[in-house]
Amino acid sequence: MSMSPSPLLPILVVELTRGESPRAPLSIGARALPSGRSWRGTVSFVRFVALRSMVEGFRQATRPGTAAPMVSELLLSLGIELFDACFAPFWEKLRADPREEERSHLTIALISPELELLNLPWELTRLPGGGPIALEPEVTLFRAIAPAVGETGSAVGSICLERWSEQGRVTPASLLLAAPAEVLRAIGFPSAACSEVATLPGWPNLFGWAPTDRPPLTELRDRLCETQATRLHLCGECRLHRQRGYFFWEPTGLQEPEPVSGRELVEQVIAGTAVKEVILSPGREQESLPTAAIAGLCVDLAAHGAPLALSWPLFPGEGGAGRAFLLGYYRESLSGTGAGGPALTMAGRQVQEKWPSSGVWALPARYSPWPCP
Repeated sequence: MSMSPSPLLPILVVELTRGESPRAPLSIGARALPSGRSWRGTVSFVRFVALRSMVEGFRQATRPGTAAPMVSELLLSLGIELFDACFAPFWEKLRADPREEERSHLTIALISPELELLNLPWELTRLPGGGPIALEPEVTLFRAIAPAVGETGSAVGSICLERWSEQGRVTPASLLLAAPAEVLRAIGFPSAACSEVATLPGWPNLFGWAPTDRPPLTELRDRLCETQATRLHLCGECRLHRQRGYFFWEPTGLQEPEPVSGRELVEQVIAGTAVKEVILSPGREQESLPTAAIAGLCVDLAAHGAPLALSWPLFPGEGGAGRAFLLGYYRESLSGTGAGGPALTMAGRQVQEKWPSSGVWALPARYSPWPCP
């Protein structure tokens, strides 16, 4: 299902950023497109602490073994708190836009260098007079990672999020944004960045690799060292291979993807770099979540010292295993019938029971590292 915006499609861009000081207030900016109206406000340090408290509450809600009533209570309260913290200051202004009555769909883009803030269950944000965003057919939510102050870039698989400057504003060349190129352009990214993102999945020739070549692990490592990237996002498939969990690069052209073990990823790519987090997403073509393969690969990565986060893709619109998994997770949690989806719980328990202090944590879908189909 195409999610390309019509001329009347409103896009609310919410930016969550901080200054150089750790105690700098969290700045929240929002702009509505295509009307061009924009607003900016700040959240006090006290409110920033409250957002951090929400992060901890969400971790508690997704921890294996958490009682179902507690999960439901935490997620319901988070949905209300998220709206009050980040949407309430702009909501009435957006609704007061004279073109509002001409629109039938709202796209919300969240942009922040704070990964933990993006990890919050924004899909549960409860809009005035309605239910959670995840269950609102007229609202689509996207997430994007922006570079933090002092960072030189991030990496998504083979894709380096190098910075570029336009009109004095420093932004990454391409973002982890689940949006088609039209949305990226509307938000304000240059055509070059949009075309790069639009080629995903597959390797968009940023580093001179031929489209059908699997990027050598050593070259990927060189790029991580060169850019001092702090995040590595692995987009591909997790499969069982020889009774172990392996990562498979997404296939390009007619070439069959090759298996890579967690040890190979750590020793040949991550070790000695500035990477502080490895974000693992199953491939977009996977219709089910191979929990044994995911857990096996996570255990292998964690055993060799990789800091991990799990992510499942979210595809707006009908279809997509990621969206089905996400909605199932939230419905199950909100109804009080279980502490998260069975696949999430199984993978999380297998990893956390074996490596309880490894920093591995499992969450439902947070953002998608490729454009929507």
